[in-house]
Amino acid sequence: FIGGISSNNYPYSVKEKLSKIMDLKISFKYAMSTLKYIPMSSRPAIRDLLELVMHSDGVVDENEKRFLRIFNDRMYKIEYIQNNSNLSKSKNFLNSAKQNLLAA
Repeated sequence: FIGGISSNNYPYSVKEKLSKIMDLKISFKYAMSTLKYIPMSSRPAIRDLLELVMHSDGVVDENEKRFLRIFNDRMYKIEYIQNNSNLSKSKNFLNSAKQNLLAA
């Protein structure tokens, strides 16, 4: 997803949005607990977003690498809990994230 793009090539608006995401400081435990509401087919998009945020400052430190390794390991081990409101919420989240990135 990142394709080796350096952070210097991102437009300012993208850097600003990624910075806001990074400032949320969501715990790993919380992030993993929300995966149960994300369909299996959408989980790679979440991983791609995580990678984008990690690469946005041009540095991927050991904590970020470990986070992504564990996320990748557990991503498909968490059983999906489906209901109509969860499906709608996850689609809205992914569509909103996609539109925000494309709008930059």
